Amino acid sequence: MTTLTDAVVRLNEPKFYHNNPHPVYAQLREEAPLYWYETGGFWVATGYETVQRISKEAEIFSSASGVLITDVLNKVDAVSTMFPEGVENFFITDAPRHGELRGLVGFAFQRKRITGMEQDVDGVIQRYLRKIVPGEPVDVVSNLSVPVPIEVIAAFLDLNELSVEDAFRWSEAVFQMGADMTEEQYKEIGTTLEDMFNFFGGVVADRRLSGSADFVGTLLERELDGSKLVDMMVALYCQTLMVAGNETTRTAISAAIKLFADYPAQYQRLLEDESLIDSAVEEILRFYSPTLGFMRTALSDTELAGQQVASGDKVYMVYGAANRDPAIFERAEEFDIARFRKPFPMHLAFGLGEHMCMGASLARMELRILLKHLRSRYSAITLTGESERINSLLGNGFEKLPARFEAF
Repeated sequence: MTTLTDAVVRLNEPKFYHNNPHPVYAQLREEAPLYWYETGGFWVATGYETVQRISKEAEIFSSASGVLITDVLNKVDAVSTMFPEGVENFFITDAPRHGELRGLVGFAFQRKRITGMEQDVDGVIQRYLRKIVPGEPVDVVSNLSVPVPIEVIAAFLDLNELSVEDAFRWSEAVFQMGADMTEEQYKEIGTTLEDMFNFFGGVVADRRLSGSADFVGTLLERELDGSKLVDMMVALYCQTLMVAGNETTRTAISAAIKLFADYPAQYQRLLEDESLIDSAVEEILRFYSPTLGFMRTALSDTELAGQQVASGDKVYMVYGAANRDPAIFERAEEFDIARFRKPFPMHLAFGLGEHMCMGASLARMELRILLKHLRSRYSAITLTGESERINSLLGNGFEKLPARFEAF
C-alpha cells in the first residue's frame, strides 16, 4: 500500500477529487484518521465520529475564522471579503451570535412554508423533464441540474425577476473565489459579483418602497440588536441563500442521474418499488456527498482521534470520507438505495449541529420529486460520453454530464 504523504492526499488539487479519492480516504481513515496536511497547514478529519464531534462541539471548533479550505490555502477569508464591514453572515459566526443571525431567516424555513412549495417544485421539475427527448443525448447539467434548483430557490426567495442565466453566472463566480486563477480571471469575477450586488441591492430597494410582504419584505422588518436590518445586510443574505440554495442541489441532481446510470440494477429497484424513493434520496447524498468539506478552528487545546490539537489549529472535515466510514455504514462502498429504510445512522452530507444546512428539507423535496418523475417516465438512464467535473475545492459538481433517457 502507498505510504500516506501530501503527494498522495493532494487536497489542494481539484483533480484529486475528480479521480476517485475514496481509496485515499479509506487509507486515511485506517492509518491516520486525523492527518496533518503540511501543504495546507491543517488537520484532516475523515472518520464519521470525528467529523460528527467537530460539528457538534462548536464551542471548541469555531467557524468564525473561515470555513473554506481555500481560506487556509490562500490565507484569505473569501466569505468575509464579500461582506462589507458591519454586515454579518451566520455562515462564519459562532454561538450565540450565530443563532441570532440564523434566526433572522428562520421564518422562511418553517415546515409549512417548505411543504407549501411542493406543487410549484413539482411543476418546475416536470417542465424541464418534458423538454428531454427520450432516446436522444442530452447534457443533464445544463438542461436539468442547473435550471431546476435555480427556479426553485427563486420561488423560495420570491424573486420572479431572477433569471436562470444570471443566477448561474453569479453562483459560479462565488464558487470560483479562492481558486488558483490569474489576475485577469479575478477581475472578471469581481465584475460579475458587482452585477450581483447591484441586482440584489435593487431588489431590496424596490421591496422597501413597495412595502411587500414577500421574503425580502419580511426580512426588511426583522430586527437585530433592537434595530431593523439595513438594506445591505438583507441583500447579502439573499445572495448567500441564492448561491447556497442552488449549488448543492445542482450537484445532487447530477449525482442522482450519474449513479443510476452507473448502477442500473439500483435504478431497476427504484422502478419496481416506489417506497424506496426516500431512502434513495439519502443514499445518493451519502454516497456522493455534494459538498467536499468545511474547515473549523480549535479554540482550545483538545484531543481528537488520538492526536493533540492545539488552540488555533485548523481542522478540515471531509464529508465524502465520513459518509463511507465502514465503522458506521455496512458495505459502505456500495451504492444501495434501500440502505436508509432505517434512517439511522444518518449521513453527514448536510453537516450537523448548529451549522447544519438550513435548506436540507427543500433539497430533499427536490430530489424526492425528481426521482418520482424519473421512475414514471424512463425505463433506463445511460451515459453517452465522459462527464466533466467543475474546477473547485468547494463543491463536488459537474460541468457536463451527457446522458440518454429511455422511455418505457
